[in-house]
Amino acid sequence: MIIVRGQGATAAELPIGSAAAKTYFGDVPAFLRKIESVDGIRPLARPGTYLLTHHPMGGFGYEVVMAACLEATWQGDHMRLAPLDFDREKVVSPHPVVKGFIEGELRLAEPRPDATAAEFGFSVTVEVPVPGVLRLVPSALLQSTADGIMGYRAGLVVRCLFEKVLADFRLAPR
Repeated sequence: MIIVRGQGATAAELPIGSAAAKTYFGDVPAFLRKIESVDGIRPLARPGTYLLTHHPMGGFGYEVVMAACLEATWQGDHMRLAPLDFDREKVVSPHPVVKGFIEGELRLAEPRPDATAAEFGFSVTVEVPVPGVLRLVPSALLQSTADGIMGYRAGLVVRCLFEKVLADFRLAPR
């Protein structure tokens, strides 16, 4: 098993006031569904908590589904995403399930009454079993390659997510 990490961040200015922006981002499931790799979001019993499942990913005939539980809490104009532990055996999938832990934050600031500056960033950590022939690859090479791919992927996820946010407001990506 290796622990793979990646992070991504972006910022944009939206043509709405902070109250409207907080309402827009306050629908956490709708916001997270904008991430193309997310397959499903299920609210959990505790308010503000969700189980995210992703589309299968992998290569060389080995695919896994990443699942992550998180809690979204607001404090003023700041939303925090905190990872929650869970039993991956309870996640139903035709593919092996790997545990992901997502931590992030969205910060909103109002530079003008008709605009909101939004900064979003997150980090993801995934526990991945090392399948078959990959066990023969030197562990340092495997770790650095996996972290590099996850870092690239997390950055891409954030950019694509905010391109969709900007499209909702009919703004061109920077």
